[in-house]
Amino acid sequence: MNQPETDFDVTRLTSQLVQVIQSSQQYAYLALSPERQIRYISPNLGEVTQVAFLESFLNQPVEFLFGELVGAESAFRDLVERKRELFRLENVARKQPNAQFLYLTLQLVLLDSLHPTTGFLLTVENTTQIGRLQQNLTQQRNELKQEIARRKKAEAALQQLNEQLEQRVRERTAELAKANEQLRLLEAAIVNTSDTVIITEAQPEDPTRAGIVYVNKAFTKATGYKYKEIVGQSRQVFHGPNTDPSQLEKIRRALANREAVDVALINYRKDGTEYWADMTVAPILNERRELTHFVSIERDATERKQLETALLQAQKMEAIGLLAGGIAHDFNNVLTIIMSYSDLLLRLYEDDPKVVKYVEPIHTAGKRASDLTYQLLAFSRQQVLELEELNLNEVISEVEQMIRRPIGEDIYFTTVLAPELWYIEADPGPD
Repeated sequence: MNQPETDFDVTRLTSQLVQVIQSSQQYAYLALSPERQIRYISPNLGEVTQVAFLESFLNQPVEFLFGELVGAESAFRDLVERKRELFRLENVARKQPNAQFLYLTLQLVLLDSLHPTTGFLLTVENTTQIGRLQQNLTQQRNELKQEIARRKKAEAALQQLNEQLEQRVRERTAELAKANEQLRLLEAAIVNTSDTVIITEAQPEDPTRAGIVYVNKAFTKATGYKYKEIVGQSRQVFHGPNTDPSQLEKIRRALANREAVDVALINYRKDGTEYWADMTVAPILNERRELTHFVSIERDATERKQLETALLQAQKMEAIGLLAGGIAHDFNNVLTIIMSYSDLLLRLYEDDPKVVKYVEPIHTAGKRASDLTYQLLAFSRQQVLELEELNLNEVISEVEQMIRRPIGEDIYFTTVLAPELWYIEADPGPD
């Protein structure tokens, strides 16, 4: 019985589908034995897979043509056991001679679903365009991930750098605050110190001619010059006739060698008065060891110099006293002889007015000379003073009588005594 015209001729349709597939450049098929060996290859498989000499793959395992198919081992078994209807493996890549990849999609089914042992049908689809698009997409995705990772890394590095920079800024701010505080303290110390501070320009040839750029408060008190009067002037305004040139030369030599130097100079104030100054002059160098300025720290040494002069005078007086003491001892030995013989003469010839007249002045002068040696010994601190109340009028009268005799009549000698003169405590000398 013939089928109605509306029914499809499956055999003819299948034959047409085979012809379409075999003429396609995108689809091809292979027939595999139950042992997965290639039994048949569609004529267009070479065009689809771009593989030559396909006849050499006949009766060879399918892996010889497509390489290892991931998951195919269990798929063949599942198809035979009817656990699955088909096995699909997408984007199987094959590298071509031009270094580009060919992408294939493989689909495996039973050749006869009613008879699993007849073998397998493997359809091959060229999905290169899709695969390359996917590859490009994957590459772009990977590049995007790498870019995101790079940006995150860069952001992390930037964040770390910002944190380090902020930390450095905080540390630097703290350092600057500390430095500013130290500068403030230094400035306060320089401004308020009792020592004179003078800063001048750097002029190695002759530092005494360098212009003054800064003076502190003590400077005005020490010299009488005001700040506006002295800025720009050289230190030569402080020098005068008694300023020691050798000390100025000492300053020049030291600063020429960039060394500090200590000197003592006589300077002159604005009103022309002299004063001694102990000063330390030193060069100021920048971070590059370049000479920029000179600084001078000075202290008024006038009082010290006066004390030194007084001490020197006292030492001289002490030396004179020691000399006087030595002379007094020797002189006293001579006076002892004079006093002894004059006293002996007065006793032997006390009844002879002529002898008494000439010997008594000798005895009196010897006694006064003995008193002088006693005073010299007291001056030289070799005699202990014995203080008692004295009337200076009486002492002066005694001295007057001693002096009147040796002086001539051509000298007029008179004394004017205060009638109510106070008593004093003094050592009258030996009796």
